[in-house]
Amino acid sequence: MEKVVKAEIISRVNAILVDKLGCSEEMIKSDAQLGNDLGADSLDAVEIIMECEREFQITILDSEAEGLKTCEDVYCMVDKIVNAEEATPSTAPAE
Repeated sequence: MEKVVKAEIISRVNAILVDKLGCSEEMIKSDAQLGNDLGADSLDAVEIIMECEREFQITILDSEAEGLKTCEDVYCMVDKIVNAEEATPSTAPAE
């Protein structure tokens, strides 16, 4: 699998936010607070995380999901997990 560029991650996460929160795409800015600006409650946050897991075929640990406050936090978390999995080194022993 090839690396997923951040612009694609942002676009796909934004689509999830629009779908789950019912907000307009214009409201979604990287510094927008999920709760204060977009109206997400704790159940919404869980649904956003679950949908990101499905969309990107990743596993997000509770410890990784804690402290997500802004859209940028979500983008960075998904980018880190998706592209870390892509960059997993081969298991061949080093010489």
